[in-house]
Amino acid sequence: MSNIVILVNPILSADEAVSSMDPLIAYGNQLKSEGVEGASVVVTTFPTFGSFFNAFTSDHVSVVGSHLAEASRLIRKDNFATAANRTALVKGLLDADAATPGLIVLLTAPTSYQAVEGTTSVTEAWRSSVYHITVVSSWDYNATYSEKRGNY
Repeated sequence: MSNIVILVNPILSADEAVSSMDPLIAYGNQLKSEGVEGASVVVTTFPTFGSFFNAFTSDHVSVVGSHLAEASRLIRKDNFATAANRTALVKGLLDADAATPGLIVLLTAPTSYQAVEGTTSVTEAWRSSVYHITVVSSWDYNATYSEKRGNY
């Protein structure tokens, strides 16, 4: 189970990034002070994308040979356009997390970049997405067909 949020910002300075995330950092610290199991807040900088990737992906990647059902969805900007869209998005994320408690929210899609067509991303959907959500559900090696199917 992951239940993590990774926020990466290649544009703001370290101080600006921390300031922009103050409410979320305060909320995380509140959860820690209330003794919520597993709650932690990490604010750090990395000199390269590679160093970030190596630090955060080793524990949150699919391992070859593991029994996993995986799904990945891009969350487009229009999901934030109206209150109804935002409500539907939150409901969808909560439902996904309840069904497969391996939800990872990646706020690292390239919408922040002033991309030139053909220089980043394969599709426009990726270039215009704000979040990239992944869910993972695993099962035991001796799971029944029905149990495996339930993970999908």
